[in-house]
Parts: sequence; structure tokens; C-alpha cells
Amino acid sequence: MRWENVVWLNRVLEFAGSTATVLWIAFLTSLALGVDWEATVEHAINSGRPVEAAVALAIVLPTVLFLLMRSLVNAARWRLHRELWRRDVERLTASR
Repeated sequence: MRWENVVWLNRVLEFAGSTATVLWIAFLTSLALGVDWEATVEHAINSGRPVEAAVALAIVLPTVLFLLMRSLVNAARWRLHRELWRRDVERLTASR
């Protein structure tokens, strides 16, 4: 992987992680402000008919999506940083 690609990928992954965090904070803010997510979930899943535990689903689903996205981004950034570390070790070893 070329250096320019590594730098670009790191920026993209950093942006994706920040975006996930902002979306999660926006969701929590909407809950605090009183947005009726229960009705939205009931309408989306069951055409407006009552759904048992719709409130739990309305909170759990975004939480799971957030955790999944952050985990994937963190894993990708870890692999990228490991590659950078490998390159540094290779460069330092070659300079001896």
C-alpha cells in the first residue's frame, strides 16, 4: 500500500468514527428532547400496529448499530496502525 493511500485511509476511518459518534449523540439528544421513537419503530416494523417492547427496540437497535460501526472502524484503524508500525521497524532495521 502506498503512503498516500495509508494517509487517506486513516483520514476516512477517523471521519467514519467521528460520524458514528455524532449520529449516536444526535440520537441520544433526540431521546432527551422527547422524540417519539416508539411510534416511529411501530410504524416502520408493523405498519402502525402496536409492537411489544417497541421502546426497547427503538433504543437497542441504534445502540447495537453504533457499537458495531465503532468496533469495525477501530479494528480497521488498528490494522492500519500495525502496518505503519511494521513499516517503521522495517525502515529502522534497514538503516542500521
